[in-house]
Amino acid sequence: MQDLRKHLKDAIEINQTRMPLYAEASNGQTLKFSKKLIKAEKWALWGTHIFDNQGDKLQSRGIPYIKSEFVDMKHTPSFSLHYPPSIDFTRPHAEITIDSLKKDLKKKIQTKNHDGIVVLCDDHLQRLDSQLHVYCMLRHLLESMRRIAYMIPFHHESCKNQNIVFPEQYSYYLLKIHLLLLKPSKSLDENVVPIQQKGIPFLFQDFPHIPKVPASIEIDK
Repeated sequence: MQDLRKHLKDAIEINQTRMPLYAEASNGQTLKFSKKLIKAEKWALWGTHIFDNQGDKLQSRGIPYIKSEFVDMKHTPSFSLHYPPSIDFTRPHAEITIDSLKKDLKKKIQTKNHDGIVVLCDDHLQRLDSQLHVYCMLRHLLESMRRIAYMIPFHHESCKNQNIVFPEQYSYYLLKIHLLLLKPSKSLDENVVPIQQKGIPFLFQDFPHIPKVPASIEIDK
């Protein structure tokens, strides 16, 4: 339980461990970006109880709310100083715009259209698939939004079967927070492109992939 808090603390630990390794490989160029990322994750810890308290209540009833939404950080790729051979990191990145995406996602969140959110995230993730070496933070956020939205009807059904009310507003609060982070994440991604194009897989290997459909989830007792 308290899964969101654990998720962020695990992420902070990974980034703190890798920070000096990246700094040495990049002659210090990654340091300010690592610090910025860790600072944001520590800031986010302050609000985790709002979501974890709701998740714990439903998890006590066997419903994996605020657990199935996240992938355990143990699935983060192993650290390496090199990209996989299949990744052409020297290829110039194609700049993207997200203004239209943000506007469309905001409408879907406001109308609680979880299916529409999944479709929008899917579509944009497919576009990002053409340049896997860059836009890693943005990709992670969109994968997270897709999973959160995807799980909403399943939690609804599980709660309905137990005759309890699903607090879906917390899922949409999470989605709103993600929405606010899209633009600064895109900016961070674009700032680290010169580092990535030197062959240093900063951010590329620092997030676990979040598939749309979760694996089976076990509730901690």
